[in-house]
Amino acid sequence: MGQIEDGRFSKSKAESFKKNIKQIQNRAADENIEEEYINGLQDEIKLLEYELKLLKDKDIEQQASLSQLDKFFNDGVPLNENILAMKNQYTVIKSESENKLKVKLLSKF
Repeated sequence: MGQIEDGRFSKSKAESFKKNIKQIQNRAADENIEEEYINGLQDEIKLLEYELKLLKDKDIEQQASLSQLDKFFNDGVPLNENILAMKNQYTVIKSESENKLKVKLLSKF
């Protein structure tokens, strides 16, 4: 009982509790940082997967357009007619793209 009466026991106990509380708070902060880091990495993975999908889609579109060009030059038709056919196809694609753009712009308003 002598230790309790002179205050040594209670001060050391209080300091021990303070240290324990700080350790618990530090662990909680570390866990929050780890969770934020993991969430950030997961978000980055999602973005990279989306970017990969877009690049694959773009590559498929480019291959399709190149195959159309090959079709014009490998059909045995004279070059002038191929050029005219490509010009007509360009005009069609251009007008389709312009129409899509107009629809998107009108839908925003």
